[in-house]
Amino acid sequence: MSVKVKTMLVAAFCCILWGSAFPIIKIGYEYWGIAGSDTMGIIEYAGLRFFLAGFLVIVFGSIQRKELILPTAREIPLFIVLSFFQTIGQYIFFYVGLAHTSGVNGAIINSLNTVFAIIVASLVFKSEKLNSKKIIGCILGVIGVFLISFDGKDITFNLLGDGLIILTALSYGVSSNLIKKFSKDHDTVMLSGYQFMFGGLVMTVVGVIGRDGIVLYDFSNLGLGIIVLIYLALVSSVAYTLWGLLLKKNDVSKIAVYGFVTPVAGVILSMIILGESSIVGWIYFPALLLVSISIIVVNYSGSISQSIAVFYLRIIRKKHTAKTMDEDIKNNYMKNTAMEGLLIKGVVEKQNRLKELRLGKSDMAYSGCEVIALYNALLLMKSEHKLSEMISKAESSGFLVRKGIWGTNPLRLDRIFIDKKVELQRIKNTPTKPGIYIVSFWNSRRLFDGIHTVCVQIEDSGVHAYNYHSSENIFEDKSIIVIYRCGF
Repeated sequence: MSVKVKTMLVAAFCCILWGSAFPIIKIGYEYWGIAGSDTMGIIEYAGLRFFLAGFLVIVFGSIQRKELILPTAREIPLFIVLSFFQTIGQYIFFYVGLAHTSGVNGAIINSLNTVFAIIVASLVFKSEKLNSKKIIGCILGVIGVFLISFDGKDITFNLLGDGLIILTALSYGVSSNLIKKFSKDHDTVMLSGYQFMFGGLVMTVVGVIGRDGIVLYDFSNLGLGIIVLIYLALVSSVAYTLWGLLLKKNDVSKIAVYGFVTPVAGVILSMIILGESSIVGWIYFPALLLVSISIIVVNYSGSISQSIAVFYLRIIRKKHTAKTMDEDIKNNYMKNTAMEGLLIKGVVEKQNRLKELRLGKSDMAYSGCEVIALYNALLLMKSEHKLSEMISKAESSGFLVRKGIWGTNPLRLDRIFIDKKVELQRIKNTPTKPGIYIVSFWNSRRLFDGIHTVCVQIEDSGVHAYNYHSSENIFEDKSIIVIYRCGF
């Protein structure tokens, strides 16, 4: 199993655990006799849960390592700062805010925590760049949460309630980046355990003070109540510790985006466990789909434009595109024959000098890189042909994309090779053996303009790419589309 798959499964597992807390917390309130309107009682109960969660993290971690996990004097301020954002600020803001707004508003606004985590990582901590994929992924995720949370009633904004929920989301965004930053030089398990214990203690004290002293709970279901409390503590301890380890090894955005799964899982599990269903069932599917797409978009390592372009090329690879009209081929050939002697001397290194040569409805300077790569390959293999003949072959074979405006399909280059003695063999791995190769790659530009194809010669002395204007090794480009090996 690959590292990416393991990361995906662990992140999804954490979010499903957190989602399961939604219905179980409601069951816990019932067993402990806490009214939904008792905000301070809820905060006190959450404090007990988080203190127990931190205690369990430290106990299990110490047993595994066979030594007691203790923070150093320098690490105490770190877990205190982390706790103020992750536990104290996030949950006090949430519970107080939820008392002054609707559950729908709370769920939708709180889904912004993923957005804030990505924004804080990009603009505040500057640990990664904010790009279009992350923005699109966040928008899709928020829409997915909206679909599964909205109950058809009007949504209004309450400054106190909704404002505090926004602070909740912001606290989460900051804490996600803090745990990543602190985990670089400090133990993630230690940070997780002690921040929970400190935050839980503070929240318990706040709850007690807010209730004017300790209020006895309803202990008629003490056994079940303790089981639920332990489960909720385990959810927090296991999920957050794993989450911290994921953040330590990955970009915040690539992990935080999974947070959109939590409210969706919460709604679905509430429906299953509690029998709640405030929305039509079919809404679950587009909501899950949007959340899934948001995760894929943010975690996708390539370019969206590249994916669209390659997908289109793969479709048209299976069929011929419209051939260039015979009259256009004839006119282009006559013009190209007259000009190529003046423009071409040996291998072509500068494509922009071939503007006078035509390719379909375009010109070679703009769209001719695939044909130029083939021409250079044949020349290096001592199988010389006129470029004008190769252009005509490409035009008459019907493998130009949009009549040459987008060049020639790099996935069909073997079909326009003019020399039958030379074979193009597609290879998957980066070549290391000496020889002549044709490489198509994405150079991070606009749709289809971003595809560039060059001829590459590997010799014992090194690698040289023709018509390639970069000092970087072409095979270090992560956006390789296709590689051909040329041979007789």
